[in-house]
Amino acid sequence: MTITLRKKKLANNKISLYLDVYHNGKRNYEFLNLYLEKASDKNKENLELAKQIKNKRETEFKENNFEYVPPTKLNISILAYYKQYIEHYTKQDKRTIVSSYNKFETFLKERKILDISIAAFDKNLVQEFKEYLEKNLNGETPFNYFAKFKRIFPKALDEKLISVVPTKGISIIRTDGIKKAILDVKEIQALASAYCGNEQVKRAFLFACNTGLRLCDVRKLTWSNVDNNKLTFIQSKIVHSSSKALLVVDLNNSAMKLIGERKNNNDLIFKLPTPQAIKKLFKNWSINAKITKNFTFHSARHSFGVNLLRSDVGGADVKTVSSLLGHSSLKMTEKYTRIIDELRTKAVNNLPEIQF
Repeated sequence: MTITLRKKKLANNKISLYLDVYHNGKRNYEFLNLYLEKASDKNKENLELAKQIKNKRETEFKENNFEYVPPTKLNISILAYYKQYIEHYTKQDKRTIVSSYNKFETFLKERKILDISIAAFDKNLVQEFKEYLEKNLNGETPFNYFAKFKRIFPKALDEKLISVVPTKGISIIRTDGIKKAILDVKEIQALASAYCGNEQVKRAFLFACNTGLRLCDVRKLTWSNVDNNKLTFIQSKIVHSSSKALLVVDLNNSAMKLIGERKNNNDLIFKLPTPQAIKKLFKNWSINAKITKNFTFHSARHSFGVNLLRSDVGGADVKTVSSLLGHSSLKMTEKYTRIIDELRTKAVNNLPEIQF
């Protein structure tokens, strides 16, 4: 590759400065919007700036062996590109990547950046967005949102929209704890006795507390998945990433009562509203049940795992719980054992102090 700083005389007698880039048998021109004019005080400054840009381009290409990005592609909006990426996204976690985009758009607005080209989005802004997520979100959400956000840049590099991946070397550490509220057996019973506002949502959540299913799987269940008190289904979240995606769950008496009378095989077992609507219902439901914990639908899965491990409830071992939850490894299940240890420590510390 060769990069040459050239001059071109214009009709108005100005001299335009531009880069002549020859790479892999192709020639591209990058006009710098810098000019030399007769008797202008800025000529020396503009020429020096043009040389600096040339040196910068040479450093980028020689040190990193990146492809040349044509100037016509340098102004593509990062928001427009992110939206286009989402439109062609077909995996099950699309809702998470949409949420990541919404949070990214809010981040730009709060910094009064109406839009910015993907080529101009540098490491400093990546770092700011990372810190913004960590400050404003809890649990694994910052990690999940940032991971989705980072996916657009390798693709942009392949399409020659950028010459450097700005997210390289920047990451958010995934927390191994569970931040979502864990409900004990008494709290689950309190919810069962309280008014929810939507019977389908109530039964679905209590069913998840008895089976450990995720909302995305509960939403898709049909009667064809149920046979002889057993539930057989493919876990949507890991269908493409784990050999343990197929899961068979024994349905206890409570779970069978919650699904009700059998219907046609193709009928949905639960007809649920949007996640946003469910979230609103949970707020009133928790008030009616006099529960102060800020639980979500996923709390049902975590509560199932923890309650199975508790010696005074399920008394199951880690391997059994891992199998019931369809985890791909025991490491994923071990985070529940840490919660059990925390509960034990809390219980001991709550014993009244003996005065003597």
